[in-house]
Amino acid sequence: MQLGCAVCVASFLPYTQFRSANIIVDFFTVNASERSKTRMDALGTLLYALVMALITWRVAAGGLQARENEETSMLMGIPLWIPYMLMLPGLAVASVVGLVQTIDHVRAASNGVAA
Repeated sequence: MQLGCAVCVASFLPYTQFRSANIIVDFFTVNASERSKTRMDALGTLLYALVMALITWRVAAGGLQARENEETSMLMGIPLWIPYMLMLPGLAVASVVGLVQTIDHVRAASNGVAA
C-alpha cells in the first residue's frame, strides 16, 4: 500500500501543479500589486521546479541503490527499485511544469500582466 501511494502521489504532482491546485497562502499578498504577485509566483514556481528536480535526482539515486543492494519489501518481497523508478516520470514532469510556469510568470511580469 505504501509503495503504491508513493507512486500515485508522484504521478499526480504534475497535474496539481499544472492546475495551480497546490496550497497557496495569500494572506500577506492580498494588498500587493498584480505585478508583485506575479513576480512572487515566478519565484515560487522556480523554487518548486528546483525542489522537484532535486527530489527526482535523489529518487533516481535511491532506486539505483535499492536495485544494486537487491532490497525488497518486507512482507511481499517486491523489489523496491520498481516503485522508485515508477515515481520518476511524475517527478520529472512536475519539475518541467514548474519551469514552464516560471517562464510564463516572468514573461507576464515583464509585460505588466497578471499570469
